[in-house]
Amino acid sequence: MKIFNCKYIIPNDFKNNPNDIRLTLDYEEDLNLANEIFSELGDYFSYNDVLDLFEQKPSLHEITKPLIKKWNQYYQDNVTKF
Repeated sequence: MKIFNCKYIIPNDFKNNPNDIRLTLDYEEDLNLANEIFSELGDYFSYNDVLDLFEQKPSLHEITKPLIKKWNQYYQDNVTKF
C-alpha cells in the first residue's frame, strides 16, 4: 500500500555547488567568509547570488580554501569503517 507519492522539484535556474566553495560555519574562516558575503549582498539574497558573487570575486575562495583540504583529511582520518 502506497501512502505518499513524493516527487522532487528542481528549479531550472538552480546552479550546482562547486567543490571549491565551502558554505558552512565550522571554523572562524567560515565566519569571515559569511561576513564578506553579507557585506557584499546585504541581508536578502539567493544561493545563486552567492555563486555569482564567487564568480565576480574569485578571491573569496582563498578565505576558506585551506579548510577544504583540512576538513577532508579530518574526515578521512575519522570516518567509521563498516
